[in-house]
Amino acid sequence: MAAAFGETSMGALVWVPHAVEVWKKAQIIQKLSETQVEVRFVSDGVEYDPEDGKIKTYDLRCAGVIAAIRISRAAFPNRLSLVEFAKRFDVICPSKLRHAAPAVMVMGLLEKLLGKTTDSTQNAKFAIGKSKVYFSSGLLQHLEDQRAVVLRTQATIIQAHMRGYAKRKQFLAHKAAAVLVQSVVRMHTSHRQFRVMKAGTVLLQTRVRGWVARRKFRVALAKDRQRKAELKRAAEAKARAEAKARADAEAAAAAAARAQEDKEKARALHHQTETSSHYDHSNQADDDEPVDTSSEGSDGDRLSAGSQSILASAAARVAEAEAAAVEAQKAAMAALTHNRVIQAENEALRAKMAAYVAEHADAELLRENERLKHQVLTLQSKLVRAQEVSLISAKVVDSRLTFREGRQFVEYKLQIETNNRGTLFVWHRYSTFRNLATTLQTKNGYRRKDIPDLPNKQLFGSLLSDRSIQERMDKLNQFLEAATMTDYLQWGIRVDQDTCVYKRRTRSSSGADGRDSMSLRATDIRESMVVSASDVPSPRDSSRQSMSLRESLFGRRKS
Repeated sequence: MAAAFGETSMGALVWVPHAVEVWKKAQIIQKLSETQVEVRFVSDGVEYDPEDGKIKTYDLRCAGVIAAIRISRAAFPNRLSLVEFAKRFDVICPSKLRHAAPAVMVMGLLEKLLGKTTDSTQNAKFAIGKSKVYFSSGLLQHLEDQRAVVLRTQATIIQAHMRGYAKRKQFLAHKAAAVLVQSVVRMHTSHRQFRVMKAGTVLLQTRVRGWVARRKFRVALAKDRQRKAELKRAAEAKARAEAKARADAEAAAAAAARAQEDKEKARALHHQTETSSHYDHSNQADDDEPVDTSSEGSDGDRLSAGSQSILASAAARVAEAEAAAVEAQKAAMAALTHNRVIQAENEALRAKMAAYVAEHADAELLRENERLKHQVLTLQSKLVRAQEVSLISAKVVDSRLTFREGRQFVEYKLQIETNNRGTLFVWHRYSTFRNLATTLQTKNGYRRKDIPDLPNKQLFGSLLSDRSIQERMDKLNQFLEAATMTDYLQWGIRVDQDTCVYKRRTRSSSGADGRDSMSLRATDIRESMVVSASDVPSPRDSSRQSMSLRESLFGRRKS
């Protein structure tokens, strides 16, 4: 049997038996296990030892077994049963011989492989018996090699198909995973783009709605302003008509008074004339003197003519006054009628505007409108409140120590006497009064001798004593008294967030009564002479708030 040498990983040569040899050895062992042993020859006088190989070989030689084996191996060393041959080598048989009888299949296969044909089943290379087929030396190995080639080819094809199937399956799995990853990434990208587009759309909608609402609000505001202007013109016309009517009535009353006075004068003159003429007649009768009656008659006629002219002029003036009064009454009635018409139009326009706002304005615009109304009412109330306050005197009455941001300060309590709000108190630091003194020094007409200077020295540490604080309070009171009593300076100081009082200069020294007044006015807050506390908003903040209010009402002004 053929075998081969193989090489291990360490380089050593090892004996590698061939597949046919392994198969034959297994077959021999199986046959031996199935063989029934029969003792055919036993030599007398010989002691058998199981380990003595020479005795065994001698017995086999004497029995003819070794000779039979030698002859068999010399001609046909290999043999197989027909059924086993058909099972083992049907893979290399042609397809038409696979289902034939074993003898026919063996004959056709061997003839195809050897290329020799014979009618007899006996051949130089093989021999076919009734149940077995015998092979010459090397023929079975050749069949095994052919079978190995076919099996290797088929195994390669199967492996190729299986590997292709596995690779296709792996490719499909990778493809499905890639499609899933792509879908998730595209979904995330689409969601992000959608969110961006949604946010942009909402922003655009808010801008457009705000622009539309502002335009509608401007139109409504223009209509409201026009309506207010018409009402103002109507009120002015009514006032002018009423003033004209009052003037005409006064003129008519004056004319009637003058006419009555002229009438009384004429009546008195006529009575005096009659009295004088009666006195003349009585004197003439007593003295029996002749009297020139022609002169008396001419005087009486002349006086009655003057009285008549006066009465006529008085009557004409009375008629003119009555006519003017009638015209004034008619003008007043016409003005009242026009006022009622304008009021009716105003109510209709207001109702129409309210309906338009309720129909087209959204909730946010309504809330903004209510907020602006409330803010306007607050500002109006502040303005009304500001116009009601005036000041009589101011002085420092107390002091206290405060700590702020790790530093110690002295605050002074300022007492302000007002005309209608009683006594007001506010705490200020010394720097507030210093700022007031600095502001007064920049005013025109300032005379240093009239107002005492305030020392520019802060009280802290060892300087904080009752005596130094009392001296500082005396200085402040002298300064406040002098600044209040001067008639050519004006200044102001803030009391709280809503109250800022001013000291006005005397406008005219001859007609003024010399009393200084401080009035809270919204326009005066913008003046630079106001001195405020550190925790109260400045006038610049109020101006910024008013500017933001105007921008919220009418939009930002284009530059």
